[in-house]
Amino acid sequence: DDSKRFELLDNTWKEFMVEVSQSSHIVEICCAEGREDTLLMISSSIETCEKALNEYLEQKKKAFPRFYFVANQALLDILSNGNMPLRVAEYLGDVFDGIKTLHFQDGSLGRVALGH
Repeated sequence: DDSKRFELLDNTWKEFMVEVSQSSHIVEICCAEGREDTLLMISSSIETCEKALNEYLEQKKKAFPRFYFVANQALLDILSNGNMPLRVAEYLGDVFDGIKTLHFQDGSLGRVALGH
């Protein structure tokens, strides 16, 4: 699973940063045994995670082509906050022509959105 792979990578990176922060000697830090292998593994894992993330975003764009008009960072924000319309509203102008924002108000029909 890609999220577990990223979690493992993130933990490895954090442990690595704690370890190297314990010394102020750059040569010692860089020349420690296994350091190069660790950095190469982290780099390779990041590339794998990035590829999986881009494939996921491409699937979402194919399902809803208007997402092609949104930067990947914004698309991640939209997808992670999809059930919170007020957080997603800032991207509406990028996704839909002619809509700058939505104003939400509670009414007899529940929450109503008015486009502007």
